[in-house]
Order: sequence, then structure tokens, then C-alpha cells
Amino acid sequence: MSALVSSGKKRPDARQQRAAKLLTRLGGVIGGPWWDELQELRRSPPAPPPSLETAPSDAGEEAQMLTQVPPPIPRGLFMHGSVGTGKSFLMDIFFATAPVPTNTKRRVHFHEFMSDVHKDIHALKQRDLAEKGRSWHVDTDPANDPVRRVAKEMAGKTRLLCFDEFQVTDIADAVIISSLFSTLFEAGTVMVATSNRPIDDLYKNGINYDYFKRSIAMLHHHCIEFDMDSATDYRDGAGNALLHFHTGAGGANDEVLAFAGSSSARLSEHTVDVGFGRQLLVKRADVSAGVAVFSFDELCDEYLGAGDYRAVARTFNRIGLLDVPKLTLQDHDQARRFITLVDELYEAGCKLSISAQFEPKLLFEDSGVAGGGEVDLGEDAGGNYAVGGQKWLDVRQATGRMLGELASVRELRFAFQRAASRLTQMTSGEWHGE
Repeated sequence: MSALVSSGKKRPDARQQRAAKLLTRLGGVIGGPWWDELQELRRSPPAPPPSLETAPSDAGEEAQMLTQVPPPIPRGLFMHGSVGTGKSFLMDIFFATAPVPTNTKRRVHFHEFMSDVHKDIHALKQRDLAEKGRSWHVDTDPANDPVRRVAKEMAGKTRLLCFDEFQVTDIADAVIISSLFSTLFEAGTVMVATSNRPIDDLYKNGINYDYFKRSIAMLHHHCIEFDMDSATDYRDGAGNALLHFHTGAGGANDEVLAFAGSSSARLSEHTVDVGFGRQLLVKRADVSAGVAVFSFDELCDEYLGAGDYRAVARTFNRIGLLDVPKLTLQDHDQARRFITLVDELYEAGCKLSISAQFEPKLLFEDSGVAGGGEVDLGEDAGGNYAVGGQKWLDVRQATGRMLGELASVRELRFAFQRAASRLTQMTSGEWHGE
């Protein structure tokens, strides 16, 4: 980090430098012998306690007890703050330089990680059902818990997990995080994560939030929390900002098509393999050039998800996106898909050209209801659910959203900010190498 500042490639930032020091300190211990010692201890059966008849001397007993004590596991780092403050940038440098074998570390978007975990749990349950019958599913032995079994298998080969955009908005994730991460932490996996939310605000006001509080205490115990605390978005004002973000009628779409390389005559239909027997039809693609053009409706009005967008990003490195509208609470589903799309394209380093009604910062209308502001799910004095100061019934009539869906709307504002920041960077000349 200091070298980048000295060379003029990065501006000095006190919070970034402090975070860099914490990561440097973690890097100094994460490669130590504790990991191998811990894995050996996990593989060895526990030693039986000494009997009273054969109890060793005090000194010998103390030595024997020490051999059974697991080595201390380094605490990870949970960096949170507003968009564009350098969280992912610092984590990526740490991940690349962390002194651990490459096959024992993983850097992944948190949404993608949890999606993989759910798939692994489902596959394990299906295997148990085929091999052991339905009675296996009522087994309450913690050792047979599919979440813990998946976590143990992962922990045995993962010393370092780096998560980008750690956020919890799905009750299915919230329910398993406690078992999943407690198993990972106990087995020695160290976590470094970025988030727009502090730990205490994860899944705030979500369904069964009291149950999730155990996960919050666990994250505090195993991670140092660090607030990046900066009002500066370092993605904003990137070289030739908005060079490939086009607003206005008519010519904006032409600019995107020109970005695709030539006239639309060169673009033809192509099928992308998504996996799990699914395929996605791309109506305008030039596979040899790695280019595809989509309308907003084609990607965000359909029932697509992160896996679909990841397949697009793997197949094409230049993406044109036409006719992006202004997004509001009423467009909740489309907005989430668009944010997921931006995240996947950003993670893959895709070059992006967009035609839209508004610039990135104006593209998302505040996700609050009736006048904006922070969305806060709670109860009014009469015990009725209230959102943003409105009674629950009024909000439901206005938005058509059930309570479970609105519980995650609070996080949408932060996701909007992140997407706008990333769009600014991804459509800049610097990102495109121009």
C-alpha cells in the first residue's frame, strides 16, 4: 500500500493505511505452523483422560494437558464502510500476497459462496436419502447435521476465506450461517470480509432476527471489525468517467452498438451453457470477439440469477446493455437482478457500455417509501407492522410486497450505492484501458 501511495498510483488515505497495517499483521501470522498443528490435532483421536490411579506428577499432567490444547487461531478482519472506499482493493492485495498455499485460500463474492453452500447441502441430503433412507433426516445428532458436514469438508482444505460484499438478506442464509461459520472458525478457517454494513447491522429487522444474534456474536469473536469511515468514493472520477455510459434518446443505443464492434449485422444468436442442464439464449452476440449486447428487459425482467450472469461474464468480456430505466421500490425484483448483474460483471472484469435514462448516481430512486429515507421495519404503538413511518397495510397496498420481501429492502439502498459506484468505474476510460 505504501509503495502505491509513494508511486502516485493511489492517494494517501489514513483509514486505508490503518486497514493495510491490520492486514499486514494478519499476513504475518496466517502462514505460521498453527494451521498444520490444528489439522493434525483434528485428525488424531482425543487422548483419554488419565485415571486417578495412574495420574502423572503435576508437571507431567500439565505437559499432557498442553498437548491437547488447540493452537490459537488468528482472528480475521471484517472491513465495512460506504462504497468505493477501497475495501475490496485492500482485500484483493491481501489475498494475492497472503503467505499460504494457493489451494488453501479462496476469494469469492459472498452471494456466490452461499449459493454454492446451499447446492452442496442439497446434494448431500439427496445422497443421504439414497443411501440411508428417510429416517436419516430426523436424526438429531449434530455430527450428522448436513450444514456442519459441508462446513467440515470445506474447512479441512480452506485456511483463508476472503468474502466480497458480506451481507445477509435471505432467511435461508440467516438460518444456516451460525452452524456453517462456527464449524469453519472452530476448524481454523480465517475470514477476511468486506461489507457495506457493520456486523451489528447484518440482517437487521430480518425475520427471526433474534436467532441470528448468535451469528453476530460469533463474527465479533472471530473477526476484528474495522470501519473504513470515508466519505470519498475512489471509483468516482475515474479516468474518462462515464465514457461508456450513455444517456439520452436515440443516439445512446447507437453508441452501445458501436462499442460492440460494428453494425448489428455481425451479431447473431448464441446459446450459453449455465450449468445444471440450463442454457441461456443470447440474441445478439459475436462469440469470436467476446461481445454480447442485451436489453435491460432480457436480463432483468426474466427469472435469472447470479449463475446466469456469471455464465455471461465467463463467455463474453465486452457487454453492451440497452435501455436501462430508473429503478424504484416498485421495481424491487428487477433492481435486485440488475445489482446482481453488475456485481458479477464487475467481479469478472468485464468491459461495459450502457444506454440509460439517467447517470449512475441518479439511476436508483431511494429505496425508502413515501418520501425516501432509511427503510426501518418495526412495530407501531398499536403493534402493527410499520415501514418507514407508514403502517404495514398501507405499504403492502402501495408496493405489493410481503413482509418477508420488505425485510431485505433496507439493504437495497446500500446495494444501489455500490452498483452506481461500480458502474461509474466499469464505464470509465481507465477500466477500458483507453
